[in-house]
Amino acid sequence: MIFRKLRGVNLPYREQGLIWFTCVNYDRQPKAVKEKIRRLCKQYGGEHEEALFILLTRENVSISWIERNYYVTAPTLYKRRVKLFNGWKETGGSKTGPDRKGDNDDLPGMRENLPEKT
Repeated sequence: MIFRKLRGVNLPYREQGLIWFTCVNYDRQPKAVKEKIRRLCKQYGGEHEEALFILLTRENVSISWIERNYYVTAPTLYKRRVKLFNGWKETGGSKTGPDRKGDNDDLPGMRENLPEKT
């Protein structure tokens, strides 16, 4: 699966991408981010929490496989994914870690090499 901007999500392309890539890289995330993803799947997935979690965190699993194994339709999962993306900011913003300050703050010397914003 590749990332595409989701219709119905009230976030710009880059913020949606940040959420998508954060979820797809679930195994590499710090504990706080993993807990956030799990909490949001529970909150927005309801009885389909596990199916939503797999949809968000596994690139190599097809939607038809999820439908067959979790007895849920694709439109239901897609609607819940949109709600989760829209709710992401309400639960702590687009942070990918608990102490994240801003872009490139953790990369020494990167700020000096960036072009000026216009």
